[in-house]
Amino acid sequence: MKRDERDAQTWAVLELTRAGERLIEEGKMEEALRRYLKCGDTHPIFVPAIFYPPTRPDERPIVLSVTEGYVFVATGLPDTSLYALEQTPIVKKVLYTREPSTGMRVLMTVPDHSLRELRQGLAKLVASSISPGMPVLVLHGLLAGLEGTVILDHENTVDVYVEMRSLRLLRRLPKTSVRPTKSTGG
Repeated sequence: MKRDERDAQTWAVLELTRAGERLIEEGKMEEALRRYLKCGDTHPIFVPAIFYPPTRPDERPIVLSVTEGYVFVATGLPDTSLYALEQTPIVKKVLYTREPSTGMRVLMTVPDHSLRELRQGLAKLVASSISPGMPVLVLHGLLAGLEGTVILDHENTVDVYVEMRSLRLLRRLPKTSVRPTKSTGG
């Protein structure tokens, strides 16, 4: 049985202020939105960026973004809670249209499949930032949590060398399963 598209998750679009964009650069946007919305940890929020904190004090964080200036909050909260974000220093505007007959604001939403495309774009961006010689952290699978070095770069995978006390491994992993552990640029 095919799922009714009208039941699919939709997302409110929030345009950020410069202060909101800075929170993304600091890796703190989702936490700030949850605090303002009082929505807890389970309500879906999508920040279309990946924040990699520095691994040493002399490094800068790495931020990869596919849609600068916007974040998305799953519908299901009262619209008034979302519109109240416009009174905070981090949200410039909640996108909406006007109901023609009453002039009331109607939340503009995007379907979940549009955010899936953004997520895929973000995964590709992360994958394209990985190159041979780069130290990486393994995010998924049996080696999750271990650090290694990219030895070879293939189209969608990388060969990662991981060295432990008594074991040395070379594994081919999807690029989306690793992330850089330090900044490589200025």
